[in-house]
Amino acid sequence: MKILQIIPYFIPAYSYGGPVKVCFDLSKELMKSDHEITVVTTDALDEKNRILELKENIDGIKIIRFRNISNWLAKNCNGYLPMGFYSWIKKNLKSFDIVYCHDFFTLQNIIIAHFCKKYKIPFIIQPHGTLSPIRQEARFKIIKKIFLELFKGVLKNSKNIIALTENEKKEITLIDSNLENKIIIIPNGLKIEEFENIEKINLHEKYSIPKENKIIGYIGRIQYIKGIDISLEILAQLKNKLDFTYLVIGPDEGEKKKLESQIKKLGLEKNVIFTGILKGKEKLETIKSCNIFLFTSRNEGLPITVLEVAALGIPQIISKNCNVPEIEKYAAGFELSLEDKNNISEKIKFILSDDINPEKLKVNSMNMVNEYFNIEKISKKIQEILST
Repeated sequence: MKILQIIPYFIPAYSYGGPVKVCFDLSKELMKSDHEITVVTTDALDEKNRILELKENIDGIKIIRFRNISNWLAKNCNGYLPMGFYSWIKKNLKSFDIVYCHDFFTLQNIIIAHFCKKYKIPFIIQPHGTLSPIRQEARFKIIKKIFLELFKGVLKNSKNIIALTENEKKEITLIDSNLENKIIIIPNGLKIEEFENIEKINLHEKYSIPKENKIIGYIGRIQYIKGIDISLEILAQLKNKLDFTYLVIGPDEGEKKKLESQIKKLGLEKNVIFTGILKGKEKLETIKSCNIFLFTSRNEGLPITVLEVAALGIPQIISKNCNVPEIEKYAAGFELSLEDKNNISEKIKFILSDDINPEKLKVNSMNMVNEYFNIEKISKKIQEILST
């Protein structure tokens, strides 16, 4: 089967978040079943840089990139305007059996929906959490409400809509209850082998952290919806009760200055370190070397970072808004309400105490990923949708 994947950002544009890795890993898995994969995307890399190579082959995946009119609009306003995309789709779409679209509020999806209907080619869309009410309110809410009316046709014309969780399915049906029969729940998945044989490194030495400090990690984009400010409020309750360093790993998306002001106000200047973006082995080694991870996100589809932390066997505390109840089901950490910050701070102390068996949490975390979020199992579910 010839499969066309449409995504506005692709490897190595990891600053755009989890969908980049999800699309890449899924493409590699689908190829194992002799499917031919072409990924059409843009040249977006990060806020300041573009990917110069417009055509390349990575691990057998054919990648075609179109140059955005404005790289700044792409990164800051979801304004992906790829020059030549329309003409290429019009000319080449008929050669594919099915189209798999990632993200939602993009011009590419409008174009794909139009030509798929015209040429009678089925397409699947995976919004990756972008249709949640809180995300629609977070940035450009008036524009998104206008766009939603325009984009409803994309959902209606799709063969299927892939939701990551039951909660995301409910959010999509709020848009139009008639979409319910199209929605199939399939979580994100990880390639387990990538997380094997990862060793710890000395973070205390690397970042000049006092030896007695426990390291509490966060990895992801530095933006309002991720709730880093909530984590800071919680950690401020512990600054006189616990020796800790809060390691914030990831790219700034306009929130860092506000957080630095909050850090100063809370008296946490000596407790917080921003590492910037970490990639590849360095990122995994850093995750492996933390004592615990704290995710107090206001809203997620299904964060790939939570799965990566679990795959490395590190205990974590996440908000219920992360939509990973399996953390509690597998006893791999705690899934807690943001409304009870005191409870979260107590659970942090509990996990970092001598009263808990870290090896048990490690095993539980890895079992969760292997049994429920294994990319090989996820790929089989996707293939069933593609072939029916």
